[in-house]
Amino acid sequence: MVVVTIFYDNLKFSGHWAAKNICTLSGYLCFEVGAMAIMGMISNRFCLSPQLNFLEGSSDGLDIIALKALVYNSLVILSTIHVQDFPDVQGDTAQNRKTIPILAPVMSRILTGAMIIFWSIYMGFIWRVGIWCSGVLLAMGLVIAWRLWFLRTTSEDRKSYVIYNVSSFLQFSVIK
Repeated sequence: MVVVTIFYDNLKFSGHWAAKNICTLSGYLCFEVGAMAIMGMISNRFCLSPQLNFLEGSSDGLDIIALKALVYNSLVILSTIHVQDFPDVQGDTAQNRKTIPILAPVMSRILTGAMIIFWSIYMGFIWRVGIWCSGVLLAMGLVIAWRLWFLRTTSEDRKSYVIYNVSSFLQFSVIK
C-alpha cells in the first residue's frame, strides 16, 4: 500500500487516467487481500490452492472462489472507478490531470453507466445469489447509471459516488 501511495502521489501517477486507475485498483486489492487473510482464506505464502476449504479453517493458499472474487472485483473496479472522477472535473482540470471524464465527458458517462448495469446483472448471475439479491444489485446499478446521465452537477456527482460505493460494498459482500 505504501508503494502504491508513493506512485500515486510522489511520482504523479494520479495525473493520468490509466496510471491513476491502476493505483486505485491496487489500493482496493491490498484491502481485499488483507480482508481475505484475516478471514483465513489465504496463507502467508499467497499460493493458489484449489482444494482449500475455507469452512474447515485451512489456510494453505488462495482458494478458487477467492481468486475469482479478486479477478471480478478488479474488472468491476477498473471499468467503473471513473465515478470517483466526475465530481472533481474542475479540480482535476486545474491540476492538469487527464481523467476519463475530462477526456470524454459524454462517452465516459454512457460507458460507465453501461458497465455498472452490466456488472450488476453479471455478478448476480455468476455468483447465483438469487432473484432478490440480483434485483437489489440491478436496482442500485440502474439508479447509479441514471444519476450519472441525468444528474451532472458536482453536488449530484458526489452523491452518485457515495451510492456507487455503497452498491460496490453490497456487491462484494454478496460475493464473499
